[in-house]
Amino acid sequence: MATQTGEIQLTSIENNIIKGIFESVYEKNVYDASKWFAVQMIQDSCYYKDIEDSPIAQIEEKDILEVIFETPNTPKTNFIIKVALNIDLKDFEGDTWDWESYMLG
Repeated sequence: MATQTGEIQLTSIENNIIKGIFESVYEKNVYDASKWFAVQMIQDSCYYKDIEDSPIAQIEEKDILEVIFETPNTPKTNFIIKVALNIDLKDFEGDTWDWESYMLG
Protein backbone atom coordinates (compact mmCIF):
# COMPACT_ATOMS: atom_id res chain seq x y z
CA MET A 1 0.00 0.00 0.00
CA ALA A 2 1.08 3.56 -0.63
CA THR A 3 -0.37 6.92 0.34
CA GLN A 4 -0.95 8.95 -2.78
CA THR A 5 -3.01 11.59 -4.45
CA GLY A 6 -5.71 10.10 -6.59
CA GLU A 7 -8.74 11.09 -8.56
CA ILE A 8 -11.98 9.53 -7.42
CA GLN A 9 -15.16 9.47 -9.44
CA LEU A 10 -18.40 8.07 -8.10
CA THR A 11 -20.35 6.65 -11.01
CA SER A 12 -23.44 5.17 -9.35
CA ILE A 13 -25.10 4.72 -5.98
CA GLU A 14 -27.83 2.10 -5.82
CA ASN A 15 -29.30 0.59 -2.66
CA ASN A 16 -26.23 -0.21 -0.55
CA ILE A 17 -23.67 -0.23 -3.37
CA ILE A 18 -21.32 2.60 -4.36
CA LYS A 19 -19.45 2.25 -7.65
CA GLY A 20 -16.65 4.42 -8.88
CA ILE A 21 -13.19 4.83 -10.34
CA PHE A 22 -9.94 5.47 -8.47
CA GLU A 23 -6.92 6.63 -10.46
CA SER A 24 -3.49 7.50 -9.15
CA VAL A 25 -2.42 11.00 -10.13
CA TYR A 26 1.23 10.03 -10.12
CA GLU A 27 2.96 7.01 -11.58
CA LYS A 28 1.92 4.73 -8.75
CA ASN A 29 -0.42 1.79 -8.66
CA VAL A 30 -3.66 1.91 -6.68
CA TYR A 31 -2.78 -1.38 -4.93
CA ASP A 32 -5.44 -3.36 -3.06
CA ALA A 33 -8.94 -2.63 -1.83
CA SER A 34 -9.61 -2.29 1.88
CA LYS A 35 -12.39 -1.28 4.22
CA TRP A 36 -10.15 1.60 5.28
CA PHE A 37 -10.18 2.86 1.68
CA ALA A 38 -14.00 2.72 1.65
CA VAL A 39 -14.39 4.61 4.93
CA GLN A 40 -11.88 7.29 3.94
CA MET A 41 -13.40 7.68 0.47
CA ILE A 42 -16.92 8.08 1.90
CA GLN A 43 -15.79 10.58 4.54
CA ASP A 44 -13.77 12.47 1.92
CA SER A 45 -16.77 12.64 -0.39
CA CYS A 46 -18.90 14.03 2.44
CA TYR A 47 -16.35 16.81 2.85
CA TYR A 48 -16.29 17.41 -0.91
CA LYS A 49 -20.11 17.56 -1.12
CA ASP A 50 -20.29 19.75 2.03
CA ILE A 51 -22.44 17.18 3.86
CA GLU A 52 -20.11 16.62 6.79
CA ASP A 53 -23.09 16.70 9.19
CA SER A 54 -24.73 13.80 7.37
CA PRO A 55 -24.92 10.49 9.28
CA ILE A 56 -22.99 8.84 6.43
CA ALA A 57 -19.95 10.94 7.40
CA GLN A 58 -19.75 8.89 10.62
CA ILE A 59 -19.36 5.57 8.79
CA GLU A 60 -16.96 3.03 10.30
CA GLU A 61 -15.18 -0.04 9.00
CA LYS A 62 -17.79 -2.29 10.64
CA ASP A 63 -20.38 -0.70 8.30
CA ILE A 64 -18.47 -1.81 5.20
CA LEU A 65 -19.41 -5.27 3.94
CA GLU A 66 -17.11 -5.54 0.94
CA VAL A 67 -14.65 -3.52 -1.13
CA ILE A 68 -13.58 -4.66 -4.58
CA PHE A 69 -10.95 -3.20 -6.88
CA GLU A 70 -11.58 -4.72 -10.30
CA THR A 71 -7.95 -4.28 -11.36
CA PRO A 72 -5.74 -3.90 -8.27
CA ASN A 73 -2.07 -3.06 -8.61
CA THR A 74 -2.65 -0.89 -11.68
CA PRO A 75 -2.66 2.92 -12.05
CA LYS A 76 -6.48 2.96 -12.34
CA THR A 77 -9.32 0.72 -11.20
CA ASN A 78 -13.06 0.56 -10.98
CA PHE A 79 -14.21 -0.08 -7.42
CA ILE A 80 -17.32 -1.38 -5.73
CA ILE A 81 -18.17 -0.69 -2.10
CA LYS A 82 -21.01 -2.53 -0.39
CA VAL A 83 -22.22 -1.00 2.85
CA ALA A 84 -24.51 -2.51 5.48
CA LEU A 85 -28.21 -2.28 4.65
CA ASN A 86 -28.84 0.01 7.64
CA ILE A 87 -26.52 2.68 6.15
CA ASP A 88 -28.52 5.40 4.41
CA LEU A 89 -26.85 6.58 1.20
CA LYS A 90 -29.57 9.11 0.30
CA ASP A 91 -27.15 12.05 0.68
CA PHE A 92 -25.05 10.47 -2.09
CA GLU A 93 -27.93 10.18 -4.55
CA GLY A 94 -28.05 12.39 -7.61
CA ASP A 95 -25.46 13.19 -10.21
CA THR A 96 -22.09 11.54 -10.27
CA TRP A 97 -19.12 13.62 -9.22
CA ASP A 98 -15.37 13.46 -9.04
CA TRP A 99 -12.59 15.06 -7.00
CA GLU A 100 -8.91 14.81 -6.22
CA SER A 101 -8.20 13.07 -2.98
CA TYR A 102 -5.27 12.07 -0.83
CA MET A 103 -6.07 8.38 -0.43
CA LEU A 104 -4.36 5.18 0.58
CA GLY A 105 -4.40 2.89 -2.40
